Amino acid sequence: MAQLSRGEVLLSYQGTEDRIGNDLENAEMKVVIGNNQARNFGGKSVPFKVPNDKSGLWNSISVFNDDTIIALKSTRAFSSVNSVVVWAIKGKFFK
Repeated sequence: MAQLSRGEVLLSYQGTEDRIGNDLENAEMKVVIGNNQARNFGGKSVPFKVPNDKSGLWNSISVFNDDTIIALKSTRAFSSVNSVVVWAIKGKFFK
């Protein structure tokens, strides 16, 4: 979880919604946003497009002073040698 300067709370989790089966081997990073009391989460996004037969696990999210959001995950999805690699993406939340 991480909180934006306006108060909204971001929550990242490993989810299998819209994936093959309900199996951790196919989970990917999901991010939802809630109110300033960390309730009423919605607006789900998927920061990394991982193929359905791969996973993106052990996610992390952080918000910097200027509300820049950094999301991290580990995956084998983009590795040519099938080893686990940590990926990062930077962005902003627009309401």
